[in-house]
Amino acid sequence: MVEADEYDPPGAVILHGSGPQGRRGLFEAGLGIAYDPPIPAYASLAEQLALRGFAVLTYDKRSCFAENSAECPQSIDDYPGDYYFISIDDFLEDARMATRTLHETLDQDVIVVGHSQGAMFGALIGADEPGVCGVALLAGATLSLVDTVSGQLNEFADYIESVDPGNPAIADLRMQADEALSVLTQIEAGTYAASAWMGAPTQFWADWIAMQANFHTSLADLDLPVYAAFAGSDFNVGPAHFDQFESWAAMGIPAAATTKMYPEHTHIFVPLTPEPPGHSDTVSGVLVDDLTSWVSAGE
Repeated sequence: MVEADEYDPPGAVILHGSGPQGRRGLFEAGLGIAYDPPIPAYASLAEQLALRGFAVLTYDKRSCFAENSAECPQSIDDYPGDYYFISIDDFLEDARMATRTLHETLDQDVIVVGHSQGAMFGALIGADEPGVCGVALLAGATLSLVDTVSGQLNEFADYIESVDPGNPAIADLRMQADEALSVLTQIEAGTYAASAWMGAPTQFWADWIAMQANFHTSLADLDLPVYAAFAGSDFNVGPAHFDQFESWAAMGIPAAATTKMYPEHTHIFVPLTPEPPGHSDTVSGVLVDDLTSWVSAGE
């Protein structure tokens, strides 16, 4: 038996993707897939890491309220401010404070595990937060936000067209992609006239566009081991993002990168299966084993 004062676990902080995620990361669906029953992806990842000796911190995202997510206990009425104006910088600073809290609690360095939008935060935190010893990027977008949002819709339309050419959803997805490209391009240029798009203030999108545009610079500033995982059945962050990261890594950006593609895995790294419901009910154990080996190799 290991005594409490002898246990020195590696620490890991899980950083959410976009949307009002709770600490468990309950996903009911993703682009092109429905999870039945819903999958608590971050809880699954955290529990598997814990079984391998990690001390893991997950937390409720600032935008997670009972009104928009069944897993969030706090009401919008409890928020000390105007929730509508929660910013991308607020999410970044919350992720930074979570990382710092775990580092100070354990009194040792930790890794940050950023999923999707959280990968962008992870790279920024890893570059300047002294308590971080490694950064894991799970399905992190490498293209601009403009290309990411429009591209994911077009790629999903391409897939549907390849298996069901007459499906009316194809035209709808193309229209949504065109709208996203037009609106986000205008927001980036500062010419978008409306104050909001898709339920979020225009300034939120502008800040996200700018932060994503600096992702390459954030990676270049990283002097830490980086593990970049991409999923082969991911319409949110498709193969073009993997190719872009591979090209950066070949040029030494980031300086110490390990990259892996996980075929037949979804955006939340759940393996697809031939039997119903068509997917596993947990995050891939192969991914967790790979993360564990990567951390061990860097110690």
